[in-house]
Amino acid sequence: MEFESNKGDLPTHGLHLWLGKENEQSMFMYLTDDSVYLTSAAMTQKLRELLEN
Repeated sequence: MEFESNKGDLPTHGLHLWLGKENEQSMFMYLTDDSVYLTSAAMTQKLRELLEN
């Protein structure tokens, strides 16, 4: 899967996100990769705030 971005813009990446509950880590992986990445509980809180707005 490829995404396009305008010249000079940051690249666009599709991802899967498993959003943790309060005080838990979250996990994500890029659609083009098999690696899974963990966030901190503090980052989960920031992600929850962004997604709720």
